[in-house]
Amino acid sequence: MINRVKVSANEARTMNYRPEIDGLRAIAVLSVLLGHAGIGFFAGGFLGVDVFFVISGYLICHLITEQLAKKQFSFTQFYERRIRRLFPALFLVTLVSFIVARQWMLYNDFRQFSQSITAVYTLMPNIFFWDQVGYFSIIADFQPLLHSWSLGIEEQFYLMFPLLLVATYPRLHSRLSIALLALLLVSGVMAGILWQSSADTSSAFYLLPSRFWEFLAGAVLALPVITANRVDSPVATVASVLGLLGIVFGVLAYTPNNSNPGMYIASTVVATSVLLYFTHPGKLVSHVLCSRPLINTGLASYSIYLWHQPVFVFARIRFGEAVNHTFFSWVLILLVVFLGWLTWKFVEQPFRGSGLLSRHQVFSVATGLTICSLVVGLAGHFSNAILPPKNLELSQRLEQAVGLSQDCDGRVGVSDCQTHQQPEIIVFGDSYAMQWVDGLLNKDPDIRMAQLTLGGCGPYIGGEAVLKQCENFRVQAGDWIGRTRSIRAALLSTNLHRDLSIATDGGGISLDVAEGIVLRQMDETIELLRERGIEPVFIRPPPVAYFNTGACLARAELFDDYSVDCHFSERADQATLASQQRVLTVLSREIRVVDWWPEVCSGDNCLAEIDGVFMFSDNRHLTKRGSVLLGQRIALLQ
Repeated sequence: MINRVKVSANEARTMNYRPEIDGLRAIAVLSVLLGHAGIGFFAGGFLGVDVFFVISGYLICHLITEQLAKKQFSFTQFYERRIRRLFPALFLVTLVSFIVARQWMLYNDFRQFSQSITAVYTLMPNIFFWDQVGYFSIIADFQPLLHSWSLGIEEQFYLMFPLLLVATYPRLHSRLSIALLALLLVSGVMAGILWQSSADTSSAFYLLPSRFWEFLAGAVLALPVITANRVDSPVATVASVLGLLGIVFGVLAYTPNNSNPGMYIASTVVATSVLLYFTHPGKLVSHVLCSRPLINTGLASYSIYLWHQPVFVFARIRFGEAVNHTFFSWVLILLVVFLGWLTWKFVEQPFRGSGLLSRHQVFSVATGLTICSLVVGLAGHFSNAILPPKNLELSQRLEQAVGLSQDCDGRVGVSDCQTHQQPEIIVFGDSYAMQWVDGLLNKDPDIRMAQLTLGGCGPYIGGEAVLKQCENFRVQAGDWIGRTRSIRAALLSTNLHRDLSIATDGGGISLDVAEGIVLRQMDETIELLRERGIEPVFIRPPPVAYFNTGACLARAELFDDYSVDCHFSERADQATLASQQRVLTVLSREIRVVDWWPEVCSGDNCLAEIDGVFMFSDNRHLTKRGSVLLGQRIALLQ
């Protein structure tokens, strides 16, 4: 029989502690764990964070309004409790992550990790990751502190909401519920607008304005006038069951194909609010949530949440694709829970009481450690001396070919992105085009060249852009090319797989028709270039691996583990490959097409390393040294 926390109905009504909240925390953190571990149908596990937001709003509002009613509220005491609750475990996880990252990360990744430390201790990690990393992108899987975005949002809420309550409570005491309900409605509507109107949902995902209503949903439930109307009834029991099922449904129903998770987030917030309001002691949902395993997990949920992302990330760095094995994932989950329990027991618990440190010492120690963390974060950003020499050497070998400068991405006609004011050659397209600049420069250092590249945007200047966000680039590039009379040749390249996928409109259009759309746009570009006396050359897109071949090679050398074969086969399916080949065949009848695959591939097998040179920085983009090597072996220009 499962042991349950014994709380009588009378006790539960008169005490602040609601054990079912810890059970709910357990469900939230386990959802996050299972989702990020890639287990089964838990792609929506990230929705557990939204459960946490509602719970935080409920508990904070309950605490503050109760103290305001007794005229006992103190900002100093409030923030002391927050520091005792959040800081010790966070600092421990950050410190351990820094130590491991220094040994296992290469320069660019370590530099970004150091930046994230600075963001965490300036209470802005959500803003940092919004600017740097998409939550659902591949590179998010290699950010040890990515999960701190939710802590940033909570901390920003803790800064704003107490001020709001203290400022309004004396004037709106009797009407506070109406005021918060109105604010909840306004912020909820604003969040809906942000989710639905943004082409890029990262801002809605990461930033407080679209999340504020989630805290308010919980806060409203904590108001005395609302809690006084909670009645135990069969309807309440059914509602609480539906709330729990609603949370589970969101976690299981979401799939990675859903580009906008806004509706799932909203349903999870509503379901959590319903569960919090209608759950009563001794009823079905209370029995489930108050089981001893869930209570214990919920008590340690904060530390479990803190550990999960670093453990998963460092496991991926160390063991690569092996972590995707189900057995490996479960081992990592158990390790995270164990580390979380240890941290709760020996770090969280001792620091929460006032016996270990006085209030003055709490603020002093937190300030000192924050300053130290900021110094370390800034040092990691500005200096590479922190990393071991081997990590730095591997970083140089894996440096991605980005052309004249990373800052040239999307910039048209600027002097920093040209080798001469009167360029004769342009490199035009997306990241598949920019990677050839290093090869050209190495072969001819005096080449008169301009770089016109933007990641994700192909070399199309005729008709409409394939992607809306590429329209400005298309127009600016076309205008500049038309004004620059010195250009005589254009090296073009693009991700044909992406362009064809977009042209199929999510599968609504056949590949044959999509090929025609892409070829028509390419024909218009070729015609416009030739009208201006420019001869176009198309460079075949690179083969794409199922895994990060650059990281595979670096991992083998970093850990002296050469048992893994880092060479690869093109990952695209036969239909997609055939479609791309048909496009290339048609193009070759009009212009010269440079097919460099024979240099790296033989049949289905492609080399990740040639003569000691790491060819790819990830699963598709050339390294700087790889570009130089191929530039020596093939004739890009004639």
